Amino acid sequence: MGRLTQLKVLFASLYFVQGGAISYISLFQKPYLHQNQVDTQTIALLSSLLILPFVLKILFGLLSDRIPFTKWGKRKPLMVLGLSLACLSFFLCSLFSPKDALLAYSVCVISASFFVAFFDAATDGLAIDCVEERDQGKIQAAMVAGKALGVIVLSLSIGQLVHMHGYPFVFSSIAIIFLLPLAMTFTIKERPTDLLTETKVNYSKAPLLLLSLYGILYSVVSFGSDGLITLYLVKTFQLKENAIGNFGSLRGTGAIAGSLLCGLFYSQQRKAASLFLNFIGLLILALGVLCLSFLLNQSNFLPIALIWGAIWGFQEVCFLTLVMHYLKGTGSAFAFASLMAMANLGTALGEGVATSLTEYYSFSRVFLFLALSTFLPATILLILHQRQSRYNDESRDSL
Repeated sequence: MGRLTQLKVLFASLYFVQGGAISYISLFQKPYLHQNQVDTQTIALLSSLLILPFVLKILFGLLSDRIPFTKWGKRKPLMVLGLSLACLSFFLCSLFSPKDALLAYSVCVISASFFVAFFDAATDGLAIDCVEERDQGKIQAAMVAGKALGVIVLSLSIGQLVHMHGYPFVFSSIAIIFLLPLAMTFTIKERPTDLLTETKVNYSKAPLLLLSLYGILYSVVSFGSDGLITLYLVKTFQLKENAIGNFGSLRGTGAIAGSLLCGLFYSQQRKAASLFLNFIGLLILALGVLCLSFLLNQSNFLPIALIWGAIWGFQEVCFLTLVMHYLKGTGSAFAFASLMAMANLGTALGEGVATSLTEYYSFSRVFLFLALSTFLPATILLILHQRQSRYNDESRDSL
């Protein structure tokens, strides 16, 4: 097995378990809390708090860059620690019901999110360390596809397991799947250069402010819309867990197709394709959210799940590859985590604000508002394009 293939399998497995965790958090948790008589404002608050650990990835990335563990590697120990504690936290979720012990349940599920973010920061650093620039789109496609596959498998499983055994069994099952990437992580062989205690930081060639604004605004639209769909289906059309599971599996199937398609485009294009493909991604994102606003109902939610998943997977690979392109050779995990923290801040805002708005406006109007909001990240992307064009012109003039 070649090194690139080995890395694809490793990162796909790591993101597979993230997809498993996300399948519960994004698809089932809001309906689960709603069924346990938790009010909408509390659901919105907890949804935002679950994103907060990913905002803290900037600190986790700094740790991953600066604290090596001698012979065990720079990234590997933190990945093992995060995976192990995420496994334990999900198991503890099975012991508490939101109806009877909301605080204890909240602490456990937030801890699970915290440790997923913890190992995710080290994983991103490993990807930046190991992946050549020409292979970035392929690796990001493997990551997004692996995450989407996790969503498919766990969405189908959770819907059935809830029906047969209840949510405590589901949490124990999610905990078990973390053992797979935990075992694979022990096979990682980091290069000697990855053990350096200091990371060479050169942010001058990365427009961090613009990328941060883009990540925030893009995530408000993308994840704000994505996290609202199942609550809409449950509250408006009274869909059950098995139907939500079917929705999640088809969404994941679409996400795999969209991410692999985007990875294929990147493999055939030059560096300039990053900005162009992100413009395409934003356009289809806006069209997809408009589709949710005007067309989504109980009779067509399955085909829309497939279409929405493909759109989401395509534009997610576009965004992540754009970030990797600008940050290659800067600050490794710390730089990447900094921008992912901003993107996750946008996700938290999108989750909280979009859910809260449904108390005052119809779901269709909230989706419409999110669709129209895509002009904001598109404006930032246009500024990035102009900046890149000026940089290219100056480089040619200096020759």
